[in-house]
Amino acid sequence: MPARKFIGVDKNASLSDSTGIWIMQEQYAAAVGDRWPGPLSAQYLVVAGGGGAGSFNNRSAGGGGGGGYLTGSIGISYGLSYSISVGAGGAGSPNSAPAPDYGIAGSNGGNSTFGASVVSYGGGGGGILSGVAGGSGGGGGGLGAHPGGSGTAGQGNDGGSGTSQFVSGGGGGAGAAGSGNVGGVGSISTITGAYQFGQFGIGELIGSDRYFAGGGAGNGSGGVGGDGGGGNIAVAGAALTGGGGGGYGAAFAVFAGVSGGSGVVVIKVLTTTLPSSIGGGLTYTTQTDGDYTVYAFTAGSDNISW
Repeated sequence: MPARKFIGVDKNASLSDSTGIWIMQEQYAAAVGDRWPGPLSAQYLVVAGGGGAGSFNNRSAGGGGGGGYLTGSIGISYGLSYSISVGAGGAGSPNSAPAPDYGIAGSNGGNSTFGASVVSYGGGGGGILSGVAGGSGGGGGGLGAHPGGSGTAGQGNDGGSGTSQFVSGGGGGAGAAGSGNVGGVGSISTITGAYQFGQFGIGELIGSDRYFAGGGAGNGSGGVGGDGGGGNIAVAGAALTGGGGGGYGAAFAVFAGVSGGSGVVVIKVLTTTLPSSIGGGLTYTTQTDGDYTVYAFTAGSDNISW
């Protein structure tokens, strides 16, 4: 008897396509063996740049707000490109003032993005009067009870209020609002283990947890930055944390504000579904985490495709 032959296209399957006719049991076996196309998703952590601190002539400027903080997962489609950008830390204001009792607010941090739908907003600059709105708001200036800037819902919190000439507000953090001259605490990410975060050099390690997007301190006794890279008094936000810069002030002097910390974008996908290309405008490193591969993007802007 001659050998049987199937009519039509040979059966073949991968994670991106399938051909031929498959019965249900064969589809199930291929899916279990990671040889069947199906929904593709990517977990993400997107942290924007922290806000810079302000400068104030003969007064205190507020601390910068932590960068916006977003984490979750999104569906990915084969053949499409997704933009990634990593926000820089906001600049501190220069050591000059346009009038005897005024200074310059710090600059907001840069936005960080993953695709069109995930946009974290840069932390608000530390204020000379009211703090500046942002991912988390900048602290209010130390010239009376000036309020902190507003944080973005779902990304961060409000900055603290200034209370007197030399006590300015701390910036808001991803996990809590600024309180007086204390920067708000950032948020803990669990997208990957503390070891992998350490290998990437991102986030601030507190105990066994990695924090991101803490608020910068306001000036005055007891002023400290929030966990997650928020700078202490006159200390810049830590790089690759999205922490806000720490505010400062002194009598009869103008000090330059310090900058916020740069942000970071982390993407985690199954190792069987790695991207097909990553644009040369992005700086990144990778680590494996069990069945997953983790990408930490630390600078730049470009596209990633599957």
